[in-house]
Amino acid sequence: LTDGDMTSIAFSPNRAEAYIANAARDEIQIFDTVRRMISSQISLELEPFGVAVSSDGGTLYVSHPKDDIISVINLTNGALIETVPVGMRPTQLLGMAPFHVSQYAAIGQ
Repeated sequence: LTDGDMTSIAFSPNRAEAYIANAARDEIQIFDTVRRMISSQISLELEPFGVAVSSDGGTLYVSHPKDDIISVINLTNGALIETVPVGMRPTQLLGMAPFHVSQYAAIGQ
């Protein structure tokens, strides 16, 4: 599927795309589930770990445990919307609440 260190995967609401965190390459790889191939990448400056997609499929949340933040990415254009400091080592993102009200991250030590 991909080279590098895959740490997490999340699917778009319609299951047409899978978003794969590739820590070794500091990027999110977008896998087209219909064509069964990597269709594009989103380059990051930080090592990604966990990923989650918003319920409308427009936003990707990426955890960066080494930097204690979560990146919020616009999936329409791949642009970084913001980085959110969350404290100690956010790892897996546990789910997207409806209406973008809450995002939960598992944190570790």
